[in-house]
Amino acid sequence: MNTNLEVLEAEVLQLAPVERSHLLERLIASLDSDPEVEEAWEREADRREAELEILFGLGSFRTGSHRPASS
Repeated sequence: MNTNLEVLEAEVLQLAPVERSHLLERLIASLDSDPEVEEAWEREADRREAELEILFGLGSFRTGSHRPASS
């Protein structure tokens, strides 16, 4: 491994877990992504959300307007 990368890795591992998590999210977002794959995942997420809403009588999970089904 490259010495600069080893130093950077050691420094990153000293960060608090929340800071490492934030950095990880930024690094993943910075990778090239395929728009077609992203669109397919978005459609799949929408399909699964709609299925849950039908099965459990819930509002939208994404907007936070979900509510318990009446008994």
